[in-house]
Amino acid sequence: MSSKKKKIVFNPVGIVRNNVLKRREIPLGGVDSEIFIYPEYRPALKGLNCYSHIWVISHLHKSRTDVLQARPRKVRRNGKLKGVFAIHSPDRPAPVGLSKVELISCKNGVLKVKNLDFINGTPVLDIKSASDGNE
Repeated sequence: MSSKKKKIVFNPVGIVRNNVLKRREIPLGGVDSEIFIYPEYRPALKGLNCYSHIWVISHLHKSRTDVLQARPRKVRRNGKLKGVFAIHSPDRPAPVGLSKVELISCKNGVLKVKNLDFINGTPVLDIKSASDGNE
């Protein structure tokens, strides 16, 4: 199998708004945030408000893509070096973020959520209901 890189392009469906400006400021457990969904994607929100939790998929736009190993900092500052696929490092070859959050409300294209671990301005690539798959 070849390691040739193919370019993949995603258009964000929205953007994160909160008071966290630096990655290191995100506390364990995330923060209360708002996700502003762009007007052209708002019809896709229909029915989302019946779920208590959602998955938010993002582009980690401030991440380094040349990092393959790191130490988990939030749990132990002097932890052992691990591959980024084994930890929750924002620095990774493909800077895609995934966060399960509590959905508080969904009104007028704005999702209010708890426990989001993305910084202000993070582009949102997709939203998925966190259901048992029987919807």
